[in-house]
Amino acid sequence: MFIYSQATSLFLSKIRSYIREILTQEMSISLSGNNYFHYKKVVRTYESDYQFYLWQILNSSNGVGGGDRQSTYTRNFTIPYSVVCFEDKERLGFFDSKHYQIGLNKVLMYNAKTTVIKNILRHELAHFMLYLSTDFETSDHGEDFKEICRRYKWDCKEIMSAYANVQIQNDDLQGDLESERIITKVKKLFALTQSSNQHEAELATIKANQLLIKYNLKGALDSFNNSEDKLKEEMEEFAYVERVLSATRTSAKMRAISDILDWFLVYPVFNHGNGVVHLEVTGSKVNVELASYVAKFLDYELSSIWERVQSENPKMKGIRHKNSFMVGIAQGYKLKMLKERKLYSESDEKALVVLEQNLSKKVKLVYGKLGSSRSGSTMLKDSLELGKEAGQGLNIRSGIESDRSSSSSNGVFLLE
Repeated sequence: MFIYSQATSLFLSKIRSYIREILTQEMSISLSGNNYFHYKKVVRTYESDYQFYLWQILNSSNGVGGGDRQSTYTRNFTIPYSVVCFEDKERLGFFDSKHYQIGLNKVLMYNAKTTVIKNILRHELAHFMLYLSTDFETSDHGEDFKEICRRYKWDCKEIMSAYANVQIQNDDLQGDLESERIITKVKKLFALTQSSNQHEAELATIKANQLLIKYNLKGALDSFNNSEDKLKEEMEEFAYVERVLSATRTSAKMRAISDILDWFLVYPVFNHGNGVVHLEVTGSKVNVELASYVAKFLDYELSSIWERVQSENPKMKGIRHKNSFMVGIAQGYKLKMLKERKLYSESDEKALVVLEQNLSKKVKLVYGKLGSSRSGSTMLKDSLELGKEAGQGLNIRSGIESDRSSSSSNGVFLLE
């Protein structure tokens, strides 16, 4: 889960200066602006595809030499990079080749010495360089990784075994107990939405949303009342971001899930990387964790609903029918939530306004200015209407196990 705040901004500013120092002074790599560096790579070329395949065949035949039909030259690349702060109970750092991104754990802001942080950065930069030289991301620390370390005269043993037994507070290790109780209560209410009693199911949905509103509003008021000054309040307020779904391209189902998540006090964003698109959600820690739970449930549930409806309507074949159906589900769920929000009290409605304003501030902190895009394809009416009907009957059920049980509880953090 990624974290953004004034405090992490200052921390990452310092990290960028460390990266620039390592790149220029230790690796002799020149920079291009604040977030780019130059990289030289040997590129192999062949006179033609036909000659390349012929060369492969001849060289693979026993006793026949095809000769070297390839030529090489050095090409200069300008490589972007970015750094993020994240929260995790197992990792201290990571390198993500799809986004040319280096991540550092939030605990390093408070408990790590400069030498430790620089060794972690060297570790991730070694993975970065290995990826650039091979076009293949790996967490392996084999001979190629060691060669990268030796090339830049880094202590391989120290870099490879980069980990830390970081002394952290109990709630950092075990989680925010109050937030965990809220999530548990909401999941129990989700389970009640399966009730055959329609009134009871609707009431459970309303209570789940009201519980989230009250919890978030309490947090916002506590932050306002307890801060000694505005600067301290801004420094301590975190915006959390998590990639809840990933795919090679955006689909109608992902867009439907994004629209449904709008109702869970988070802000969904599609973030495109190198051959991948992520559905990210921004908000408070509790809301982001709950949205992640809901997204994973919906990813399976919407496909299951579509398969059932398609079996009942054999003529609904093809991607246009499926896309129209998914759009209808999102629209139907919106109609359901608008109907249920009419039952909210006046104080709940005012609280929602406050929470939406706070969420807008978090989104601006994370992304700055955002663009927007939507598919302009024509919807098929029959599939759209069936989707609306399914969306109005959609309930978030319990049953997805939390990843919390698999988290490390010994305070040991690893690097990837």
